[in-house]
Amino acid sequence: SMEYSARAMRCVNGGTVLPASQKIPYSNLVDSLSPRGLVSYLFFETKNLGPGEVLSPYLGVFPLFLAIVGVWKNWGNLWVRYAAGLAFAAILFSLGSYSLLYGLIYAIVPLLWMAREASRFLYLAHFGLVILVSFGAETLFSKGEVPSSWKSLNRAFLWLTVACAAALAA
Repeated sequence: SMEYSARAMRCVNGGTVLPASQKIPYSNLVDSLSPRGLVSYLFFETKNLGPGEVLSPYLGVFPLFLAIVGVWKNWGNLWVRYAAGLAFAAILFSLGSYSLLYGLIYAIVPLLWMAREASRFLYLAHFGLVILVSFGAETLFSKGEVPSSWKSLNRAFLWLTVACAAALAA
């Protein structure tokens, strides 16, 4: 594998062939907002990104709700702050060339250019979100929570339901 890596070539956009040991020019990295946009967390959308590869940030509506509850109700916990920061940074990085964080880290971190696709960091974002979902599920389904602290959320869901019913009736 050491001999192969020294002689391996990689094809970059436009047919340019570079040795695997050479850094890919930043201008040759092509990313798009779809399907890696933040709206894709609510609506499942995939596109073929490469040879047989499909990546999507879709987690699900209910798990996303649980992650929000986990952050909202457990912000004082160190692990919740860590997981929220990890997920937020990984989502920003996975936006690729549309994110300032991507360009900054691409220029500073050595050998990060070996990871050609920023969207791979969605796996890290999902890891952080799953931790937040577990905290949210524990908070939502535990019996120790005082119902009065959920009044504002219940009121918001009531008006959302009324608005959706009115839109459906129209």
